[in-house]
Amino acid sequence: MNNRKEQLISILRNQGGWITARELSKILNVSDRTIRSDVNTINSNTVQPLIESSIRQGYRIEPEQMTQTAISEKNHSSIPQTPNERKSYIIKQLLVCRDRVHVNRLLNDLYISEYTLENDLKSIRRAISSYPDLEIQRSGDLLSLQGPEESIRELYKIMMLDETHRNFLNINEIASMYTNFDLLKCKYILETILEAHNYSVDDSSFPSLILHVGISVDRIINGKYVQSSHSTEAVYDSEEFKIAIEFFQRISKLYQTHVADSEAAQLALLLMGKKGSAYNDAQLIGIADINAKELVTDLIQYIDQQYGINFSNDEVLKVGLALHLQSLVERSHKNINAANLYLQEIKRKFPLIFELGVTSANYLSERLNIPIVEDEIGFIALHLGMAYKRLEDDKLLRAVLIMPKTQAITDSILQRMNLNFSEYMTVVEAFDYFEESKILRLHPDLIICSVPLQHNLPIPTVQISIFLSREDEAKIFSLLNNIEQKRLKDEYSEYLREMIRPQHFYKDMVFDSREEILRFLSDDLYHSLAVSKDFYSSLLKRESMSPTSFSCGFAIPHPVNHTVLQSNISVMILRKPVQWGSYEVRIIFLLAVEKMESQAVKPFFDWMTNLSNNVDQLSALIESKTYQEFISKMF
Repeated sequence: MNNRKEQLISILRNQGGWITARELSKILNVSDRTIRSDVNTINSNTVQPLIESSIRQGYRIEPEQMTQTAISEKNHSSIPQTPNERKSYIIKQLLVCRDRVHVNRLLNDLYISEYTLENDLKSIRRAISSYPDLEIQRSGDLLSLQGPEESIRELYKIMMLDETHRNFLNINEIASMYTNFDLLKCKYILETILEAHNYSVDDSSFPSLILHVGISVDRIINGKYVQSSHSTEAVYDSEEFKIAIEFFQRISKLYQTHVADSEAAQLALLLMGKKGSAYNDAQLIGIADINAKELVTDLIQYIDQQYGINFSNDEVLKVGLALHLQSLVERSHKNINAANLYLQEIKRKFPLIFELGVTSANYLSERLNIPIVEDEIGFIALHLGMAYKRLEDDKLLRAVLIMPKTQAITDSILQRMNLNFSEYMTVVEAFDYFEESKILRLHPDLIICSVPLQHNLPIPTVQISIFLSREDEAKIFSLLNNIEQKRLKDEYSEYLREMIRPQHFYKDMVFDSREEILRFLSDDLYHSLAVSKDFYSSLLKRESMSPTSFSCGFAIPHPVNHTVLQSNISVMILRKPVQWGSYEVRIIFLLAVEKMESQAVKPFFDWMTNLSNNVDQLSALIESKTYQEFISKMF
């Protein structure tokens, strides 16, 4: 499946509802006929049709259909047909073999000629070029994968994630991938040992731990061990190391292998990362003269300076980040990449939170002098996101309840509301009747009443029954959502009208690469004295950490350093899409904000989040002919 078809699936999956072919064609810059053809191709290559179509409404993907199709594809066994399927098969054979794979075996298994095999091998070599220390060698009729065991296992992990559609929460599906041993039995052994040591692993981290265990056991059975460990004495003296040694001793008896301290040390490090409390949270092991608590305090102060978001009173965040830093450092030193299940969801649904993670990762990378990969950025963003939600919980909407008092009814209603809406609103007062002066003194965001109520106050009002039915709850949720959407719109409309200026708006532009676009927009702002000369290089640095593109066809590039002199948002609409990371992009919003102040950044990212879920508005923006038309369609 090519990038356009994958992007089409991503847009439909993220939208969650119907999208017309015309709207999709605008975003992907193809004809309606091409959209129909792509849909037919996608559906013809799945056991069950993935995309539902309607002449009037367009196309959609139901979430359960996405899951069912993935399961059907997994259960559909056949001889690999396409070049990509053959590549995957060949790599897996090289990964699971004890020594080398015979060429004739591959030719017979795949029903291909040696010429086709050679072409597939060339393609595989290009595909694994991101692992420069790995090499596919051929000696006569024998093939082998050569390189450091750590790199081979990293490739193995990526292959397993792809094989399971990154569905590594399904332990049974992971177990079905292994034919040399019983992963579920290994899982039971590890759980028994953990229980005996009264050692707990975070539930959400357990599947990725089992994925690592499966790869390790499979390689060990084939006589492949990690050669050494860079771990400190603290690792070898830890409870985690004792657990790991005991586990591999049990495995050695079960599958006739020998026990290696290096393997146990690697599993111990992973256990430490999953538990997050293996070390004293003051001094970072392996980093000279850096105190974890002090570093976290400095980071929180830096975030406040950059975004105006104050986490200084959040002790949960301080402890969590201090503990996380140690496992991050250990994984960096061991070149262990911990797969982040929630990475894509954070990037797509919570762009401001992810940006906090990127900014923090850049700061930590410079202080610790270690690289921080995108999955690790996602973990940092999770910590910050939970802290941000705790801050937001202090800004609940205020409701007034108007209900003639019958004690049992009123108490019951209040209890139900506190139970169902405590994360969104608080009932500040309950009255028997409406009196304008009393209501105004409380400054509520909404009024909830049990009888018809007419008034002249500009406060949204909803009527419910005395039993607060499911329908009533839905009405309250709908009103809360409308209030929040209006508040956000009021915030970002004023801000965006001020920040998006006509002199930095470009329509119908043609470029061949992301770098050309960023250079053009950077030069434009530099000549306007809005940014410094380092602005372009700072943009590229941010892109290298994680591409700023979204599946629905837009990008929001921005710098990581203080290179902005005057806040501004440049807009460019392309005549044809440009590949930007994993996605093709047609609209670019270049965010150049001085010091990334919260009052400017949050409304922008809120608007971008809404835009990513509104294909109608996005396609309308793409069609804009002038600056004035573009601005009018933004709100």
